Amino acid sequence: MSKNKTEDTYFIGKDNKLDLNNSIRPLIQGLIDSFPHYVLLVDEDHTILMANKAVRQGLGLDSKKIVDNYCPMVVHGCNKPYPGCPLEDAVKKNIPIERELYDSEADRWLNSAVYPTKYKTQEGKRLFIHTAHDITETKKALDGVLNRF
Repeated sequence: MSKNKTEDTYFIGKDNKLDLNNSIRPLIQGLIDSFPHYVLLVDEDHTILMANKAVRQGLGLDSKKIVDNYCPMVVHGCNKPYPGCPLEDAVKKNIPIERELYDSEADRWLNSAVYPTKYKTQEGKRLFIHTAHDITETKKALDGVLNRF
């Protein structure tokens, strides 16, 4: 299969702009829904372009209230980037950023990670994969082990 045919099949142009309004959307949705923790496709401005099933269920929202909205508002209820959000550094440095964040309201630890992709929106904004999963039990177990010594 030629390179052009592959690009056409997945709606990726020469400039790496990803057209999520075409038939690639169900493919990507199926892939991200495979993860048991939060997975979001966001642009560099924190706009959510896709959210997996875990996000929709965890937030109790359908896609219409998540997609095309500002991630910090949808997920955290704030109108500016959430403190410690790895997207800010991932955008600046164009490298994967992973952080352990403590959510005092929920009394839980999260591993929050953002991974740059080579793709852009149709408007030319860079795309990132943003994941988050609960690591509270791991942190408690580690603290328990460390406190024994």
